[in-house]
Amino acid sequence: MNRKIIFKMIIDLSMTIFLLLLMSYQATGEKNHEWLGAGMGLLFIIHIILNRLWYKNLFKGKYTNFRIIQTIINFLILFLMIGSLISGIAMSRYVFKSIDLNIGNSFARLVHMITVYWGFILMSVHLGMHLGMINGLFNKLRNKKILILLKSTFYLISLYGFYTFIKLNLFSYMILKNQFVFFNFEQTFISVLFDYFSIMTACAVGTHYFIKILHRKKGGKIKMKKIFLLLIINIFISFSISYGAENNKILIAYFSWGENTIVTNPADIDVDAVTSASVLLPGNVTKMANWIQEETGGDLFSIKVKEPYSSNYDECLDRAADEKAENLRPELINQIDISKYDTIFIGYPNWWYTAPMAIFSFIENNNLEGKKVVLFCSHGTGGLARSVRDIRAALPDNIILEENVIGIYRNDISDGKRRIENWLKEIGY
Repeated sequence: MNRKIIFKMIIDLSMTIFLLLLMSYQATGEKNHEWLGAGMGLLFIIHIILNRLWYKNLFKGKYTNFRIIQTIINFLILFLMIGSLISGIAMSRYVFKSIDLNIGNSFARLVHMITVYWGFILMSVHLGMHLGMINGLFNKLRNKKILILLKSTFYLISLYGFYTFIKLNLFSYMILKNQFVFFNFEQTFISVLFDYFSIMTACAVGTHYFIKILHRKKGGKIKMKKIFLLLIINIFISFSISYGAENNKILIAYFSWGENTIVTNPADIDVDAVTSASVLLPGNVTKMANWIQEETGGDLFSIKVKEPYSSNYDECLDRAADEKAENLRPELINQIDISKYDTIFIGYPNWWYTAPMAIFSFIENNNLEGKKVVLFCSHGTGGLARSVRDIRAALPDNIILEENVIGIYRNDISDGKRRIENWLKEIGY
């Protein structure tokens, strides 16, 4: 084996390791992730230079089924790698922070998300197209028991990889069904690394056997194997989509004045006053929560305090001012198991230029780590004020907070349903 081949193997092995480390974002951290991405880009450039003859021979020779598939996959990987590098540079906060590509962060994040996950799968497929070399090394082992043990281990890892692909809901990220990735920051580094290694192995082994079918002669038996393989792939993708839809649980938690007070005589409420929109059921926040529920299919949860607020507007705001001044946390009378939800919508009115203190009670009473949090607000002339900033400060560091927060002015609530629908489309729901 000459030095050039050895160097190629070292580069390819390094790229495989870097790829696995890059996919383990929650274990490596953002700064290390950026450095790994820069290193991966450099390795990829070296890989292309070392394999430049492949590009020179593109228009030479006969195109077999294998060569057609290989060419398509190689060019897809090239475009995906370029997309992930450009979008990564656009979002960089450390390595390339001095480079301004004038690309919006939200757009760059979506591009990065789709190119990275498709790139990971196709690179794993690319590895599987060359798995015959590794399989040949295994077959040279004289001890058949060790050979059987090694192959059995890889098959078991592959099966776990298919399960992990579904468990992590990766297909929903690949088609942007979910536009935010949910990381389990409590998972150990080795565990995260093994999860992605198993998915890589599953793709590589599956591709290896698919290629073996392509290389065989046509016949009834082989056709049946092709049909069976396509059927398995179809079932796998369908199950991934359905699992992703079920696994992306949404909770719509909201605090409404109307659901936290007692109106003894609704007839006494002036329906033309600004108070009526909130104290009479359904209040503005409740309406917004229900419109979100209609569009997303999420579960509704009304945040309720143990001690109801006054139905008198001034008295209610006086108590709210005291709670804010003393940074109190009103006791809540209801709880919910938040662990089964991935996305948490939190709705509230603007009270004294921030969210009601009951919102902070809810945040502190529940473990929101690793969740995506989306905020919506009903307000008067104060707008969102400091509410988003204060809620962000109260949330754990390792959550995904949707930057696009909707606030609807109380006098515009009649047009609220349309605005909610448009806003949900903008943020991917």
